[in-house]
Amino acid sequence: MYNIARRIRSFTPPPKTVARIEQIAILVLLLLFPSIFLYNLVVWRDPVKAVDRYYQMVYAGRYQDAVDYLSSSDRDFKYAAYFVKSTSPVFPEPVKELVKSVHCKPVHLAIEGKRAELICDLRAPGLQRRMTIHLRREWGRWRIHHGWDVEDQIEFEKSYLHKYHR
Repeated sequence: MYNIARRIRSFTPPPKTVARIEQIAILVLLLLFPSIFLYNLVVWRDPVKAVDRYYQMVYAGRYQDAVDYLSSSDRDFKYAAYFVKSTSPVFPEPVKELVKSVHCKPVHLAIEGKRAELICDLRAPGLQRRMTIHLRREWGRWRIHHGWDVEDQIEFEKSYLHKYHR
């Protein structure tokens, strides 16, 4: 028993074995790095495509589906959504978990009870305008109100169609 333990303690692998182990380790690292990168590409969906899908639903007249898609946290749009975590004095209180489009930069937020009105600058390539979004608080989260300013929405859709769907 003692001889076996002594042999194990004093064992040094031959140089060829060490070189082979190093080669395998390098190969594993080289294979692992691109797979992590590719995984991020697959999992993180393109925000512009998600926004485009939302507007395709709007144009098809599926407003309820579009609103659900926009406010859903378990669909593709969560990759295109930003959450407002504001400490700016412009806002009366920090509002977290407000789902909005990637192009929307908050300018002013007015909160009255469970209802709120967010005014934001909408920016996209070749498009810049101010938009009002009506929100309401449901189950402790701010969600886009189903009946937000229809005229503003139609005006935005026309400008969006004009710029992106010629």
